Amino acid sequence: MRALDGLRVIDFTQMFAGPGTGMYLADQGADVIKIEPPNGGRDRAADGGGDADSFLLLNRGKRSLVLDIRTEQGHEIVEKLVRRSDVMLVAFPPGQAEKLGLGYDAMAALNPRLVYGNITGWGYNGPIAMRTGYDRLQQAHTGMMHRNQAPDGTPMVLPFFVADQGIPMLLSYGIMLALWNRERTGTGQKVDISQLDLQIAIQSLRLVFREDDRAAAHGDFPAHIYKTKDGRWLTLVPILETEWARLWQTLGLSPETSDTLIRAKLAETFATKPLAAWIDLLEAANLPAAAVRTPEEFVQHPQAWANDMLVERQHPTHGAVKMMGTPIRLSDTPGHPGWPPPKFGEHTREILEELGYSAEQIDELAQQGTIKERWLLPSPSRPAWRG
Repeated sequence: MRALDGLRVIDFTQMFAGPGTGMYLADQGADVIKIEPPNGGRDRAADGGGDADSFLLLNRGKRSLVLDIRTEQGHEIVEKLVRRSDVMLVAFPPGQAEKLGLGYDAMAALNPRLVYGNITGWGYNGPIAMRTGYDRLQQAHTGMMHRNQAPDGTPMVLPFFVADQGIPMLLSYGIMLALWNRERTGTGQKVDISQLDLQIAIQSLRLVFREDDRAAAHGDFPAHIYKTKDGRWLTLVPILETEWARLWQTLGLSPETSDTLIRAKLAETFATKPLAAWIDLLEAANLPAAAVRTPEEFVQHPQAWANDMLVERQHPTHGAVKMMGTPIRLSDTPGHPGWPPPKFGEHTREILEELGYSAEQIDELAQQGTIKERWLLPSPSRPAWRG
């Protein structure tokens, strides 16, 4: 038993934020049906068949239904799915869902209990709401790049997708709120989030402006990062006075009060021994310090695996695959990563049979091109999408 066993989700999204939301729900037991266009869409065409690392992670535990929603028969199938589902995930520019007949009002009319999770780039209102929304654009727009500068002052993009990886966590939370409210009212609702919303939320501690102290919004924590004798790096985060006192005692140094003198003395000291020696010494003294590890080193560290936050699964094509586990742990109904991700159209026939279609009707839909099954993915006719 998992917490969301019995929950039915239709996932119309592609790439990262939407599929990630579906992944979190599937990990906890939801039956997530991934609706895919006949050409494979951005997910499949981007990597020649859905085998990119991101696809393996974000679409694990789902079922694949390949469907041309632009046809009358395809839209009829969508309506049948909506009537029996609890959650629907979409990520279209403002107005596009309505043009496709997938807008919230139309879907709620079919199923008033439906919770409709909706992702946009910039929200629905405002002077730039209709612009294309990509994670890097919001990093620039919200000041995030400005805070992350190279030594020469060049603004730097963060090496991960802030909004696309954060939205799934926040949208899953919003969906749970709407489902709980549905228990009391009997009706679902629309749950909106944008890439801009997420990037504001994740910078919330740096976006508090007070009339009496505007600097409060711009202050950053001092970065104590030091190079060791072997050319490696470590970071310190001593905040409490007791931690500073213990640091000076451990290093055999006299305290300094000037920030410039503190940094100079620490830099000179840490340059005298290799990283491993310093980490052993600092950890033995229970000081807040960490080695600056490479991603490969981190994956090899036992702490990464101790709480099942990293897991290894066998893929029928790729062999052993290491990936993120399930970050939310419930004591009585624990979730787990579903595996493997679906092949293209793998569950098309199975899902249509659940909707009451006969074998003859499914064959006819396949001949018409409304559906595809048995993962017959066309060869990509365009260069890989790189974001």
